[in-house]
Amino acid sequence: MPTTFSLDDVRAVCKRRDAWWTVLLVDPVAIRITRVLANRTSITPSQITIVAFLLGLGSAACFLQGTTGYLIAGAVLYHVGFILDCCDGKIARLKGLGTPFGGWLDFMFDRIRDSICAVALGFGMFWQTGQSAYLGMACAILALDMFRYLNGSQMIKARKAMRASAAAVKANEEAEEEAAEPAPAG
Repeated sequence: MPTTFSLDDVRAVCKRRDAWWTVLLVDPVAIRITRVLANRTSITPSQITIVAFLLGLGSAACFLQGTTGYLIAGAVLYHVGFILDCCDGKIARLKGLGTPFGGWLDFMFDRIRDSICAVALGFGMFWQTGQSAYLGMACAILALDMFRYLNGSQMIKARKAMRASAAAVKANEEAEEEAAEPAPAG
């Protein structure tokens, strides 16, 4: 009999730390979708990643139009794509299907989707309004997003180094305290 996953099983594979937006507005839906996908389909995490990416491209096409209706449609598509993007990792962890290639594909498609959407939004608004500030904002979004992700691996390395250093200092202090204690009289 195939494994049936509960909501608690899915919650158990959620990231321990995540952005407030994800925790409050994405995960409550993504957890339920993940449970349905895990229990009723044979879809793979990479297939979910591709669908989320395609929704992101649809979102960018809407953003490029720059009109109110298309901006709303683009935002909805982007959010639905983001929800699915959160399902791929949960399915991978839940079913033990995670691979280095799948992780790379997810990361790359996320960066490409976010970049294309930022550029499309900036150009769409520029074409609608003629205000070049929107192009500048698109460039700023790209720069900040890339800095965040390029810097992320450096921050992880720095955090690990700081923890290792703190652990070494603590171990050294404990060793000094032990050495300073008088030997028991015997």
